[in-house]
Amino acid sequence: MFAALLTLATRDGLQHLYEQSVTSVFSQAEAPVAQVAAAPAQSAGAPVLPAGLDDTARAGVDALSPIVDTTRLRGTFLEEADTVAFHEAIVVEAELEELQGALEEQGSLTQVAYRTERVIVRVPEAGGRLFVGAGDRAQADGLWTRAYARDFRQLDTAFGSTLDELDAWRQSDLPGLVLAGRVSEAQQRIERFRAERERMTDRVRALPTPPAASDAARAYVEALRHVDRALALLDDYAAHPAANPSELQDSGDQVAAFRGERQAPLAAVASLGN
Repeated sequence: MFAALLTLATRDGLQHLYEQSVTSVFSQAEAPVAQVAAAPAQSAGAPVLPAGLDDTARAGVDALSPIVDTTRLRGTFLEEADTVAFHEAIVVEAELEELQGALEEQGSLTQVAYRTERVIVRVPEAGGRLFVGAGDRAQADGLWTRAYARDFRQLDTAFGSTLDELDAWRQSDLPGLVLAGRVSEAQQRIERFRAERERMTDRVRALPTPPAASDAARAYVEALRHVDRALALLDDYAAHPAANPSELQDSGDQVAAFRGERQAPLAAVASLGN
């Protein structure tokens, strides 16, 4: 009887010590997690995040490391409690590390805002020992959307300059290159433009897209098919100018079609940034 009581007391004592230890870890993580969650509210409507957010995210990761990096208590009476604590800690730590990585890589503001939003979403899903403010997600969603609108516009502006260059080259330089027999040089230039077009698609798709902008982003990428057609027409013209003289102008018409078709998705994304 005494041995059983001693075992029970020892078990209860260890349980209590374990809970104290876990509570202490989450208490240390509470402040940095709350600061990350509150960061979007400090943007005051502008597409910015406060300085030092990377240090805050790192502090959260470091605070949770005693749980994440400790050997699991499998096969013991603490296994179930340890599994629950580990799950919450590893989920939140993973999101903080993603945010920290985006900050260290100096990713686009859209990337950073999205990673901040993911911290806010995942904290309540993970368990219940850590909390975020009731309005934090709305603030994060707003910042993410404004950042996306800004970054999307910057990508389009840069690509617009590439199209201006393509159009000018198509009209002024390409016919002369073909007539001079410098077809290979012309084709290499077309390939460089094609690579820029592919990079544009990659950059648009790399931006984490807010749900409100998904249709507009899809429509913009779809409009890029006109640029593909323009480049294909230029390939044909460069290879056989005598057989395809109209394709020089047809390619310009396709570029113009892209410029027109992209206006609606651009306007839709721009409206989200207001």
